[in-house]
Amino acid sequence: MVSNLRFEDIENIEKTMFFIGKSEVDGINFSSISKNLGITKYKAELFVKLLSQAFILNPIYPKGANVLKEPKVLMFLPFRLLYREFQHLHKPLSDYLTSLDIHTTFPMMRTLFISY
Repeated sequence: MVSNLRFEDIENIEKTMFFIGKSEVDGINFSSISKNLGITKYKAELFVKLLSQAFILNPIYPKGANVLKEPKVLMFLPFRLLYREFQHLHKPLSDYLTSLDIHTTFPMMRTLFISY
């Protein structure tokens, strides 16, 4: 996809990544990005689309009848960890490894994260 980006859009993309990386997972959508960064909703959609094509963001579109039509925007874990302080990495890494079911494959990893 070819997009017409201006020079100041690069700074806004960086701010978008920083905002999503520092925010909690729940409640990030196009409206919250545009409101917090002072950009239009169209620009927020464009930035999320470009970052999702780069495999940095993952927009999750809702299913069902009585739901908000805006997707929830998630940042993939390796990139999200770039915006966290070291003391706060234990829970996200533990949750990520649990979701991979790596604890049953490598029991040593379980003791490592529990003992931290």
